[in-house]
Amino acid sequence: MKHQPLDLSIKLGEYSYQIIQQNFQKIVEQEKAIFEDKDPEPLHQMRVGMRRLRTAIQVFGSAIVLPKAVSNPSIGKIAKSLGETRDLDVLQQELINHYQPLLDNTEQLKFDKVLMRLQKKRDRSFLDLQKTLNGDRYYDLKQGIQTWLDQPRYKMIG
Repeated sequence: MKHQPLDLSIKLGEYSYQIIQQNFQKIVEQEKAIFEDKDPEPLHQMRVGMRRLRTAIQVFGSAIVLPKAVSNPSIGKIAKSLGETRDLDVLQQELINHYQPLLDNTEQLKFDKVLMRLQKKRDRSFLDLQKTLNGDRYYDLKQGIQTWLDQPRYKMIG
C-alpha cells in the first residue's frame, strides 16, 4: 500500500473513511481469486487487508460510529481463519523450497508423506475458510462496512 503524506487540512472522520474504504476494497477484491485457490497471494493480501482494517477500526474508534457487525472480535475471527490457511501455505512453500532440495532419496519418501499430510490439513483449513467467507459473520461485516461507507456516522471528534 502506498503511503501518502498526511494532509493536515482533512478532518479525522474523513481520514478514517479513506483508510477504511481502501482496506475494505482491498479485502473484497481478493475474494474471487481466493475461491479459485490457484495462487496463495490473494489470501495473503486479504489477510493483510483484514489486519489493517482491524487496526483502523481500533485507531479511529473514538471518531466513528460503526454498525454492530463491524467489530474487532468479528474481524478477528475472520482473520484467524485466513491466517490458518495462509500459515499452512507458507509452511508448505518453505519445506518445498528450502528443505526438499537437501534430502536424499530415502528421506524424500518420508518427506512426501509429510507433504501429503500437510496438504490434507491445508485442504480442511481451506474448506473452513470457504465456510467463513460464505458465512453470516463475513456477510454481515461486509454489509456493515458498506452501509457505513454509504452513510458514515461520526462522533464529535470525527
